[in-house]
Amino acid sequence: LNVTLMQETTSRNGYFPMVARLDGVAVNNTSINAGKALLERLDTKITLNIKLAENQSLKSFVPSMCRIRNIPAGSRVVNVSSRADFEEAGYFDSEIIFDEQTTNASGNVNGAVCSFYMLENRESKNLKNTVNRYHDRDKRIKNPDGTYNTADGMWLNAPENATYLEIVGEIHMEVNTAETGIQELIGEVVYFVHLGNFGKNINDYDVLRNTHYTYNITIQGVDEIKVEVENDIENQSGATGH
Repeated sequence: LNVTLMQETTSRNGYFPMVARLDGVAVNNTSINAGKALLERLDTKITLNIKLAENQSLKSFVPSMCRIRNIPAGSRVVNVSSRADFEEAGYFDSEIIFDEQTTNASGNVNGAVCSFYMLENRESKNLKNTVNRYHDRDKRIKNPDGTYNTADGMWLNAPENATYLEIVGEIHMEVNTAETGIQELIGEVVYFVHLGNFGKNINDYDVLRNTHYTYNITIQGVDEIKVEVENDIENQSGATGH
């Protein structure tokens, strides 16, 4: 049994479908011999805390949007680990606006906070290569001219259908060189972050139902970020700039 979203959205209207599975139920003419069935949500919740690192050369980071890529449009009703996700439903992308911006002591914008919901996406089984470093999770293949090679997909190691974030913003920082002295650099940056519980397993790209993931993302420069993940079961990443 499968379910499909009626609308391609990452918000919910206050109602969360829940399901329970109970094995070994015996039914006769007069009674039902059953145990306790624990309900769990089909959805997972993702919270993003984005902030600028405490560095004198970094003045502000103003996030403009977050694109969420490869959001499942459907799910199995019952989670059976031996079966694949309901991939026939397909995937969609969505853009979310940050709920609120944060500021530093100088009053400059230095980050943002937002949350969204999605159906589970278990893609670790489809990873292309195992990695030993976090920054290799989001690695892409570049051609000699600097463009990206997508002949074999977008990612070198990550599963092609794994859910990932594309965080877009503007960074202000000071650059000090012998030739020009101190100058202010303003550039648009894009950071890629594949979801998953990589704090426990660096090769984990799964987003599991009935779980709240919190990603603490620290901007450390034009092409460098630090990402930490926390997950709670309810009862250098890819970066470019110019």
